Amino acid sequence: MSQAISNRSSYEAQLRKKPVVPLSPYPVRKGGLKIEEEGLLYLGRPSIVGCLLAYKWILLLLIALLFGSFFVNSIPEISFIAILFRGISVLLFLFVVGRTGIAVYSERYAITEQDLHIEKGLFFKSTTTIPLIRVTAQTIQQSLLGKLLRTGHLIIKTNSGHVVAFKGIYDPGELFDLVRAAQKIGRASCSDWV
Repeated sequence: MSQAISNRSSYEAQLRKKPVVPLSPYPVRKGGLKIEEEGLLYLGRPSIVGCLLAYKWILLLLIALLFGSFFVNSIPEISFIAILFRGISVLLFLFVVGRTGIAVYSERYAITEQDLHIEKGLFFKSTTTIPLIRVTAQTIQQSLLGKLLRTGHLIIKTNSGHVVAFKGIYDPGELFDLVRAAQKIGRASCSDWV
């Protein structure tokens, strides 16, 4: 029984251990990613283009409203409708810009030689860390427009059944290959321990 208690206390001591915070191009806030720089393979955020693709129908509606407002403006009796169309267009534009900004700056992704890190939250950060050894499958999810613009989602499945996603990233195929290569390096280093 004392062996189990001593293992538990050493495990809890490992959990309380804080890594060194590297100098980062992004500000690292309390609760944010804390990754040692020498093991860092990838650090990124969702791309702006990838986040805008989520609102492609709203953007098309915005363009249609703008064109419609100029068409209706030529008819003097219903110029109020043109002003209404422009007002709705401005509100849609502000919504898309604000939502895209929040989507880009509320998530950050990192890949090290041993782990995947996903940081979420705009003001209060929470970080999910997944050891590369636990990754069992990964897939790329892209639309046709996403393939043309080289953006998409990297969906990662673990052996415990959890699914995480690197959303709206630029060039998900390159990141797919990077995760696969990091897994091979991690497995090779684990086999050296045996």
